[in-house]
Amino acid sequence: MKKLMLTTIAAPLLTMAAATPCVATAPAARPNIIFIYADDHATQAVGAYGSRINRTPNIDRLARQGVVFDNSLVTNGICAPCRAVVLTGQHSHRNGVLTNAEIFDGEQMTFPKLLRDAGYQTALIGKWHLKSDPTGFDHWEVLLGQGPYYNPRLDTPGGLVKHEGYTTEIITDRAMDWLREGRDADRPFLLMMQHKAPHRNWQPGPDQLTLYDDVEIPEPPTLFDDYAGRASGAKTQEMTIAGHMFPSDLKLETPRGLTETQLARWRAAYDPKNAAYEAAGLTGRALVEWRYQRYIKDYLRTIAAIDDSVGTVLDWLDAAGLAEETVVIYSSDQGFYLGEHGWYDKRWMYEESLRSPLLVRWPASVPAGVRRAELVQNLDFAPTMLDLAGVTPPPVMQGRSLVPLLTGAGTPPAPWRESVYYHYYEFPGVHAVPRHYGVRTDRHKLIHYYQLGEWELFDLVADPQEMHSVYGDPAYTDVRARLERELTRLQEQYGDTHPTAPVAKILEQTMRPHPDLPGYELVWHDEFNGRRLDATKWNHSRLGPRRNAVNVPEAVRLDRKGHLEITTSRHQRADGTTEHRTAMLDTQGLFATTYGYFEARIRLQTQVGHWSAFWLQTPTMGDPLGDPARAGAEIDIMEYLTNDHHRGHVQHTLHWDGYGDDHRSAHSRVRVPGIESGFHTFGLEWTDDAYVFYVDGVETWRTSEAISARDQYLLLSLEVGPWAGDIADATLPDSILVDYVRVYRKSSP
Repeated sequence: MKKLMLTTIAAPLLTMAAATPCVATAPAARPNIIFIYADDHATQAVGAYGSRINRTPNIDRLARQGVVFDNSLVTNGICAPCRAVVLTGQHSHRNGVLTNAEIFDGEQMTFPKLLRDAGYQTALIGKWHLKSDPTGFDHWEVLLGQGPYYNPRLDTPGGLVKHEGYTTEIITDRAMDWLREGRDADRPFLLMMQHKAPHRNWQPGPDQLTLYDDVEIPEPPTLFDDYAGRASGAKTQEMTIAGHMFPSDLKLETPRGLTETQLARWRAAYDPKNAAYEAAGLTGRALVEWRYQRYIKDYLRTIAAIDDSVGTVLDWLDAAGLAEETVVIYSSDQGFYLGEHGWYDKRWMYEESLRSPLLVRWPASVPAGVRRAELVQNLDFAPTMLDLAGVTPPPVMQGRSLVPLLTGAGTPPAPWRESVYYHYYEFPGVHAVPRHYGVRTDRHKLIHYYQLGEWELFDLVADPQEMHSVYGDPAYTDVRARLERELTRLQEQYGDTHPTAPVAKILEQTMRPHPDLPGYELVWHDEFNGRRLDATKWNHSRLGPRRNAVNVPEAVRLDRKGHLEITTSRHQRADGTTEHRTAMLDTQGLFATTYGYFEARIRLQTQVGHWSAFWLQTPTMGDPLGDPARAGAEIDIMEYLTNDHHRGHVQHTLHWDGYGDDHRSAHSRVRVPGIESGFHTFGLEWTDDAYVFYVDGVETWRTSEAISARDQYLLLSLEVGPWAGDIADATLPDSILVDYVRVYRKSSP
């Protein structure tokens, strides 16, 4: 196999930056602005930043023809908070989006609103991921939540519109349609073109499915990091390539929702590779190396489609004669780990997560081939775009305009910042990265993990890979003291003077240990407080005919009172027959875990003919037979049937050894007075030696049968079937309401 080595990509850019005269022209009047925003695009995978692993020729055009910022840093390295910072120019504790759980307040001031007020035509196409409807835009088409990689539905002011194709290409096509036909050619415009890619689970487009098949991508030198020399959180995180990827991440499961043509191309690309993997029987280091190659190639395949998209935009600007008067900005919500420290994902204040690409082209006013080393942040994007348009950034914005750095070629305007502030909040949560804040200068970084009472200090010149904290090194005593003072100054400057208070205030009801199970901490939850189902947490499961009904997405909604509603309804077909519609949700590919405490608070249905369930499942159930620890089990935490035999009773059920002739099961029924009145909680404590079931906090069944040791995902369902009674006798529609779903795990000792 060929070894892919791309060590010279950045050299022409660096040479050009050195050779190009640093001459700035007078700023053009009210330029158009195209803001292209990727999701999780690491600087390590951009040619202009010296990538060793891929080529990005179109993104590199921006570098050759504009400015590259080598120290573009984020304030809170996770998706929704970064998007809120970009819109508002304010830190997370000021704009209200600290984690991916909060709903963005669209009433607050944002730069698109101010640009629109100043006469700009504003458009947003692609990923939004802020749970509220976009505001400040004349035109918007956005993915629901994270959105799928194939065949997305785009939300618009007029409702949902289904598109067939690869999402990166669809976002590009919709943006180009707006540029060509949807805008007012007599007005300057802002287009925010925001991609899903390269977000997990890195599904390549049809034209990139076999890209990199014939090469071996170089491994990062820290792929097998042992985390010595750093705070304890580096060891207890849950984001390793070795141990924390789902089969869907590794393409060992075929994605759902593909057309027949898409599915055929997918299987032609992956089935032979997966068969070779299965035959190899890899273990240990060899297995991790295989996982890395599968992960990084898929990630880079999604980047290739993004790069093609950038080329489409740049080519059109050239052909339309708009290149000179249009500012093109390329960035990403944060960086990403591409195997460094053995990780994928982001969140940390370490460099791979903290740094994001930032490239800006504006031929009329920005000199070509320039690199800037100043410390800039996504906090600066909003004031920059306002300044480009001649709009004075309001005092509430906490960033600084980058226009002087773009149009000037020499010394930055004095005084430029000498440090940046960072604060990450989402713990307990996915990937188990502890909360932390810190300060970074051009050479040093100080991080405080305030939940752990631990600190790290890194010398980025002596230790660029951040392998050894020098916080306790006497040689760095003065550096540490200086950074501690600077950290305090920044917290005062940005109003984060009690930096743990916002988390405690917002999450006090949800992010807490389980009150009746000491030692458990919340690691996943949905409180259903948004306007739409959170697609980062739930899939619509098993769409189409199932049992005696049809599962449809329209049977699911949030009632905007903090509840999820799943409804069974009756419809007349064109031929006069009756069809019943309902829904199921699952977390497959989004969240799964082994052991813990699982709880949902639900108001149950009352009509005959359908039954509700809160349950756990694994795709390997029954394989191998006779070994539920390895194969997993179906664990029905709660089933409620409303026929005469079951009404008033909650059923707990286990299924294992598949659903064929070898199928086995065990169950318990418990009568619960008033079960159809109001909300009730249904819980399961799952350990390595028992399942313990609860209703309203009271233990109702304990068993050691069929203990699974596999990751299991969650499901919520409302199904129609004859064993629940005759649905024809039901008064419909009838619904269940879910107040919350929460998953707790044992705290580390």
